Amino acid sequence: LSDIRDKTVVAMELPKCKKVALTLPTTEATFTKEGNRWTYADGTPAERARVEELLRAVRDLKAIRFEDADSLIGISTAEPRATITITQEGQASPTTLRVLGTTPSERNAYCATSADDSIAIVAEESVATFLAEPITYRDRGMITLNRAHVKQLEIEQNAQTVELTKTGNTWTMAAPVVAKADPDAVRTLIGDLTALRAKRVVSQGDAAEFGFN
Repeated sequence: LSDIRDKTVVAMELPKCKKVALTLPTTEATFTKEGNRWTYADGTPAERARVEELLRAVRDLKAIRFEDADSLIGISTAEPRATITITQEGQASPTTLRVLGTTPSERNAYCATSADDSIAIVAEESVATFLAEPITYRDRGMITLNRAHVKQLEIEQNAQTVELTKTGNTWTMAAPVVAKADPDAVRTLIGDLTALRAKRVVSQGDAAEFGFN
């Protein structure tokens, strides 16, 4: 029967997913979709592509085979490495995927779902996405601002400070010398700032750990 069974671990439709809860042993986060935006529970923007990557990883997860839970001695479902709970529009109850331990070879992993009592054996590499810390789902935009509202800029580099101020539609350099600023250069600078995005978010809190004093 295991050979005949469809190897899809979790049946879901990506467009219908409205809420995702990710729980790891030491941390957790919930993402909610409003329109095309995903946010954390406190309203902090989440990276849409990252959340959807998580959802696709769940949707595309395939079992090598399924086993009865009773036949797998020593496999505990009480302490999963990750738990993903997905709420879909029109669904009576959420769908839960639990990533358990690895097989003796450590090449594969055990997974359990809320759909039935069987255990799916999947490739260990296919569960890597589920083990990422919730902080890595933060929106990677570095600065949020309205270009039209920018009136002053201060740039510090190599012990030199450049100050720019805007009066009406005219930008002026106030330091290190007083002079008219190149409007195209200032527009490019502001555009670069608004487009600045991190490659990835790795932590929050102690910035000194990463060389910021």
